[in-house]
Amino acid sequence: AGLSCMNCPDPVASPNVTTQYKVTGSDTYGCSASDIITVKVVARPSALKIEAKNDICAGETIEIRASGAEQYQWSSTGSLPKSSGAVISVAPMVSTLYKVIAKDNNGNITDTGSIYITVRALPVVNAGSDAEITQGGSVQLKASGAEKYTWENTAGLSCMNCPDPVASPSVTTQYKVTGTNAYGCNSSDVVTVRVTNKQMSLQIDAKKDICEGETVTLRASGADQYLWSSTGNLQPTSGAMITVKPTVSTLYKVVAKSNSGSITDTASVYITVHAAPKVNAGADMAICKGEVQRLQASGAAKYTWSGSPALSCTSCEGPMAAPVATTSFIVTGYTDYGCSAKDSVLVTVRQPIKLTVDPVDDICIGKTVTLSARGADAYSWAPSAGINNPTSPVTTVSPKVTTQYTVVGKDAAGCFADTANVKVTVWTVPTVEAGEVQTLTAGQTIKLKPTYSKDVTTYRWSNAQTLNCADCPFPEAAPKNETIYRVEVANNGGCKAQDEVTIRVICSNGNLFIPNTFSPNQDGRNDNFYPRGNGIGRIKSLKIYNRSGDLVFSNENFQANNPAAGWDGRYKGQQLPADVFLYTCEVVCSNNEVLTY
Repeated sequence: AGLSCMNCPDPVASPNVTTQYKVTGSDTYGCSASDIITVKVVARPSALKIEAKNDICAGETIEIRASGAEQYQWSSTGSLPKSSGAVISVAPMVSTLYKVIAKDNNGNITDTGSIYITVRALPVVNAGSDAEITQGGSVQLKASGAEKYTWENTAGLSCMNCPDPVASPSVTTQYKVTGTNAYGCNSSDVVTVRVTNKQMSLQIDAKKDICEGETVTLRASGADQYLWSSTGNLQPTSGAMITVKPTVSTLYKVVAKSNSGSITDTASVYITVHAAPKVNAGADMAICKGEVQRLQASGAAKYTWSGSPALSCTSCEGPMAAPVATTSFIVTGYTDYGCSAKDSVLVTVRQPIKLTVDPVDDICIGKTVTLSARGADAYSWAPSAGINNPTSPVTTVSPKVTTQYTVVGKDAAGCFADTANVKVTVWTVPTVEAGEVQTLTAGQTIKLKPTYSKDVTTYRWSNAQTLNCADCPFPEAAPKNETIYRVEVANNGGCKAQDEVTIRVICSNGNLFIPNTFSPNQDGRNDNFYPRGNGIGRIKSLKIYNRSGDLVFSNENFQANNPAAGWDGRYKGQQLPADVFLYTCEVVCSNNEVLTY
């Protein structure tokens, strides 16, 4: 079981449990012999694990732990001698690869592993050169070579965790600084500040504590000439007095000289700059007139407010404010040292609103009118029925009867409201019936008699050139041809209506009179033969013939009722005797109708 072949000299055995295999060998003569071999099956160990701190500082000792096997053999790319055991302690000076071979108790290799230990260099910390000061003097130390610093023996130091503290010891003191780099590795250095008892004639007079933004005057005395410098941005300056405005705490140094130029003494003064408070008066706010609102300042130790008497207190951090108008309240905040800063808060006071509504014109029933209000932020119209948008300041309505509308306006904060009204007067539309079509004989007149509603007050007729009046209710019409008369009426509300009537004009024999006799005897009576009548536009032609059919008279395109345009009884200049004559006449009526006789 578990053999790859039975008749070969070198089968592969893969038993699941410890097994004894027997092999029998035969030579060419058939002689044989046997032997046995045992394959022991052991439980496979768990996976090899290596644990260690893999990023260290130079000189640091760490432990490397292996697990998951029965035996271990260690080696490295450095100077580690071959070691055994699950745990080894190492102190590499450079980054090193550590390897381990895992074995079972029979010495069989079961696994291998490795871990790379990164070694970080220590910072080269320099605390600076030793210094000497006189009693009461100061010197600025300067550490370098690291990113973070911590000073020990801090008596007389201006700070513990800065690279350049100002040292003002009263006795000779050794200061130790520990510097740490970005990897957390550190090293230390020391600097000694020696304090001598030398008496100085050089003196510096100055205010040593100031607030941010404050100027200070430094005065030196006890020498002939002075040269100033500082750890800040002060350029070398001469003179016994200088005025400076440092933004951070600064050490100012002065070198005293005699008039011959020799240095006689040095001195320094450290000016501490105290930060101004970060005063916050709070967020701007809005209130209704008559309301009270608490203000709240922060960022300082003490406060002083402006704005009394609208404030309940002026020296507290949270006064109650009750301004009657929009006001900017200013608060000045002070630190415990006395440095100050200001901030302000704007309190907007919403005033009562005054709502106004534009007047509107009267409307006719069925028409629309615009309602317009102003003076508020939100609006509500009533009655809302029939209003296009009852919450808009400008909206439209179309009431059927006279209606009074009320609008309520409010401000955006809901502080105040006001009401206004507007009346919309609705007029009915007047009625007019001009009548049915009428017929008129040309040349005659007719009185137009429409029927009006009682509210009609004005009238306006079309084709007024053939009427005796254009703005009366019942004009007389004298049309020459068929005419449509349109009347537009209005009432006191300006509402209008219109209707029209057609007058047809006819022309007949009754419009024309042609006599059957005349007496051309020059007595001034009936001396001419001519057409007469009413409603006649013109006589297109008049022709007269004798019994023989000869044309004795002809005239065209003349007006009726004109004796001079007729025949006077002559022919070729001679008076004709009495006789019977024939005539033809074409008449054009005023309505352009043609009659033939």
